[in-house]
Amino acid sequence: MVAKEPGWEFGIRTEGHQDNSIGPETVTLGENGFEYAISADNWGTLSEGWVYKEGTSVAIDSNDQVYVFNRGTCPMIVFDTDGDVLRTWGEGVSKNPHRVTIAPDGSVFCVDNGDSTIRQFSPAGDLIKTLGTPNKPAPKMSGDPFVYRHMWHLIRVMAIYM
Repeated sequence: MVAKEPGWEFGIRTEGHQDNSIGPETVTLGENGFEYAISADNWGTLSEGWVYKEGTSVAIDSNDQVYVFNRGTCPMIVFDTDGDVLRTWGEGVSKNPHRVTIAPDGSVFCVDNGDSTIRQFSPAGDLIKTLGTPNKPAPKMSGDPFVYRHMWHLIRVMAIYM
């Protein structure tokens, strides 16, 4: 095992990327005027007792609505730009939320690496279609569709060409 070099955290050089004046849990990323602060705090106004647990992916639609696909209380939480909850959906559908992207037509594609599917939803959360058979992943290294490592690439391609 290689010893951890000083000044590195999570494979990112910390020098010039931390602003401890914001708080010890906050890291500033970026450079040359394109900088943003990230923290472990829950963003947005969540209902009492709600958590993200793992906010695995975020997408923003053409109306500036923020879609947070997460493994917490509710799989999909849609916020306005002020962080107020507009709607939630996905309960009982997503096994292990992984990635989300918004297609040019506004539909929402969600990758679930827990059941090896990609699902297309309306912005309101209505299921349009499911790609793959839930809980039936292709054998690893088979070259068949819906092997997990290919799913994110496939969703990006589909969103571009829809």
